[in-house]
Amino acid sequence: MKRKTAVLAAAVLTVGSVSPIDVSAQDSPAVCINAGYGAECETAEIELNIKNNTGMSAFSIEVNYDPRVLYFLDAQQGDALDGGTFYCNSDYSDNAVRLVWSDSRNQTADGTAAVLKFRPAFGSAETDTPVTIGYSLIADDLSEAEFEKSDGKLKIAGEINRGDVNDDGTVCVSDVVALNMYILDGDEDAISYTCQANAEVTGDKAVTSADSAMLMNYVCMIIKEL
Repeated sequence: MKRKTAVLAAAVLTVGSVSPIDVSAQDSPAVCINAGYGAECETAEIELNIKNNTGMSAFSIEVNYDPRVLYFLDAQQGDALDGGTFYCNSDYSDNAVRLVWSDSRNQTADGTAAVLKFRPAFGSAETDTPVTIGYSLIADDLSEAEFEKSDGKLKIAGEINRGDVNDDGTVCVSDVVALNMYILDGDEDAISYTCQANAEVTGDKAVTSADSAMLMNYVCMIIKEL
């Protein structure tokens, strides 16, 4: 009897922003990369997330990027996949990395399938760079599986100081006000990428009201660090 394998497949970057793309409401299986922000010359982590997983036992995903802007460091298996064999091949191309995973079991969990690490180049601050997917999950009959995907980009900041939304060197109640105004405005480009990265304090790679609540708790000294 054949293993039942998902119609899951490849994905591209979705960015952490004021209104992040929501693929979870779609019926079709999907893989999306949650990129968010990275600081110039510092390690930036990008998550490969599974959505609407109906079951899978293998994938082969090619992540394409601009080597003039990003230097690939490493990739590791995410916690959504329990066991199996994970392999990363970054040697076959100078502008792509291929992630391969397989298991004897059919796994149905949603969550992080892999974490990729990049280093944005010197001089790349306040720019963004696209990352796309060029290869998909393979089904149990060796055909390319159906999937949903959405393109995106990694936003590159200067030096990141979490909580300093107005980038004045201190974290105080004025930063809470600046963050709330940014969220209410709804204009993704209203403030710099550095300020956006400073505003993203929850670690989910998106600037939302959850960041405002956490920042307020920090300013009120309910929590001691961001």
